[in-house]
Amino acid sequence: MGTDLHGKCAGVVGTGRVGKCLIRILHGFGMRVLAHDPFVDAQFAAANGVEYVPLPNLLSQADVISLHAPLTSDTHHLINSDAIARMKRGVILINTSRGALVDSVALIEGLKSGAVGAAGLDVYEEEEAYFSRIFPRRS
Repeated sequence: MGTDLHGKCAGVVGTGRVGKCLIRILHGFGMRVLAHDPFVDAQFAAANGVEYVPLPNLLSQADVISLHAPLTSDTHHLINSDAIARMKRGVILINTSRGALVDSVALIEGLKSGAVGAAGLDVYEEEEAYFSRIFPRRS
């Protein structure tokens, strides 16, 4: 039916305003929260019970991973087949940030194999390509 989040581990990649807001919400569900960001906010971490960890640690420990990072040359395809291989089997991946943070082909393969249990996306790597097939332009 549903997924009980209480007692699970959430990984938040990117702790800007949106990431920090999500962290506060996740604590309300009784989740342990790990964070990854190149700019560690030690004061926020101490006040909110968040542990900043290297990305490989976050990927291997989190039951739910939520992406809130900008798209840069360093974050393009941050979630690729190697990253998915490090994740817990059945992980829930959420991307509401930038589509190209996730390698779409690797994600689809991860979903097919069960390595990724579910994905919640409101952005896509190539949105024009996806939506032009679903909603072709009319002349």
